[in-house]
Amino acid sequence: MTAPQDRRLMVYYDGRCPLCRREVRFYRRLDRRGAIHWHDVSRDAGDLDCDGIGQRQALDRIHARRPDGTIVTGAAAFVEMWKRLPGLELAAPVAGTPPALALLERGYRWFAPRRHRLSRLLAGGRRA
Repeated sequence: MTAPQDRRLMVYYDGRCPLCRREVRFYRRLDRRGAIHWHDVSRDAGDLDCDGIGQRQALDRIHARRPDGTIVTGAAAFVEMWKRLPGLELAAPVAGTPPALALLERGYRWFAPRRHRLSRLLAGGRRA
């Protein structure tokens, strides 16, 4: 778990996924206040293993640990990121409503298992 004095959101992402890396780079550019700490779970699961979340599970879905220690995954993790990022914080209250979050989660559940294949397709069939 992050240190109690650390009020940043901890985001656990798949650093082997080219689309994920691109998106994290985009978010890092927006995060001028340093509100988010990023952890590449393709290297290790980090402190998620303390919560019974192994590396394989961490690679399957994006995870985020709120400053209070609770973990959210999938679309809810994105909403937590958006709350902290300039420009996107305006979308977070709407995206976090139950109907919108359900739609976003449905899209994420479709996307997540296909992201590596989509990366290759977007790279023109080359290994991305």
